[in-house]
Parts: sequence; C-alpha cells; structure tokens
Amino acid sequence: LWRYYRNQGFFPNWVTAARDVLRRQRAGEASRGRASVDEIVSYSARRVAPDGMVFRMNDSVYLSTDSTAPPWRDAMGQGLILTTLIPTLAENSTERERGRILTLATEYLNSFAVDWRDGGVATDGKAGGMWFLEYATPRGDQSRILNGFAQSIVSLDRCATQADALAAEDPRWGELRDRAREYVYQAALEVDHHLDVYDLHNGLSRYSLRSMDPAPETYQVYHRQLLQLLANIDYLPQEWRDHFDRVRVSWGGKDLTS
Repeated sequence: LWRYYRNQGFFPNWVTAARDVLRRQRAGEASRGRASVDEIVSYSARRVAPDGMVFRMNDSVYLSTDSTAPPWRDAMGQGLILTTLIPTLAENSTERERGRILTLATEYLNSFAVDWRDGGVATDGKAGGMWFLEYATPRGDQSRILNGFAQSIVSLDRCATQADALAAEDPRWGELRDRAREYVYQAALEVDHHLDVYDLHNGLSRYSLRSMDPAPETYQVYHRQLLQLLANIDYLPQEWRDHFDRVRVSWGGKDLTS
C-alpha cells in the first residue's frame, strides 16, 4: 500500500503498509498476507552496527513531516512490520520457512537496540531506559513524539506474545521473546518517567516535546488507546501500569477500574 506525497510522488509508508497487512492477516487472508510481508521485506536493507550487531531496516524515501531529507527511519513502522512476520507461519510451514522468519524477526528486533546515529531507531532514554524514535532524525530526537514511541512498545509486546507461542517447540523463540520483553520494560520505564511532561493538565495531551499545543483530536484518542494497552502489559510494574491508567483517565478515557 503506497501513499501519494505532494510534489514528491508515490512511496511506501511503512506504518500504513504494515497496518494493511495486519488487517489482511486478521481477515484470514493468509496467502495475501504472506505475499504482502514478502514485498515489505524486499524493500528492507540488512546492515551491521558498529558493535557488529546485524539489523534490518526499512528506510522511508520521501521527505519526512519534520522536513528531514530521505532516507530516514521510523521505529513505529519497524515495530508494526515486526508484528507481521510470525503470523505468516502456519502449522505446515517448513523448517526453512520458520528459520527465515526467525532470522527476519531477530534482525528487525535488533534495530531497536541500535542508536539512531548508527542507523537504528533507539536513543538515550534519559531515565536509564530506552527510547524509540518515530522519526530517527535529529529533530525527531528533540521531538520525542509520544504516539510513535508508545506504539513501538505495544508492537514489541505483541511480537513477544507471538514468539511465546512458538517457544515450546524452539527455544530460540523464547530468547527472542525475552529480549523483546526487556525492550518493552526499558521503554515503559521511560514512559512512566516522562508521561507527565506530555500532560497539559487540562484533560489534553501534547503530541511531542517541541510544542505546548494540544495534540489533534485523533491523537488524543490514540494516546488513550495506547496507554490502555501499556497498562495491560502484565509483566510491567503495577505502579507504572496504574500511572498509565490514571493519566489515560485524566485525558478523557473511561475509568475501567470497576
């Protein structure tokens, strides 16, 4: 699924493309879902970080909304692509197919451990954890957009759940699951530490750290949805989960404690 960008042309948007694949997978369109995932992967590049870690990246090749020239990278898209991989496997998948998906999942997951300055999507968390950038650019590092970061965490948790279902038959999936959960934990630590900075204390949330203006209504809703998903991650400390829920309610979300 490609999108038109004014004065630039048609390009793949990895968030939109991955969501389209996820819709196909939920609708039971297995073969079309596999073909779509293969097409997304065909646009990716396999790279090596300075520390020797091999990772895979889908670059965006149009001008970013923060005016960064292409190519640039996006943790939100990376996470959503990651969640499309394991559902391509079926009970009759061959060992070769399973090995290929394990390799791809590992390489995409590795991009969350590579600093954006080295070609990945991670940056310093400032509270001792990890932060993933919706725009892995200098401006994106300053902006630290909330919805892209939170969606990345939710995607990593979904990947961990998918891998957990395969861990009994292959311990390598258990290792991937554990690492994804560790990234979730380290990133959720940052959400807990910084969430109140995004609170305008009038029932509204900020989109990023570069502006004190309220996020558009669509993102107000999205923030509440993401906070509810984060609060449902049962291996995170209850104190953090309660914090996510309190802020969600203060931003207009329904109180679900009862």
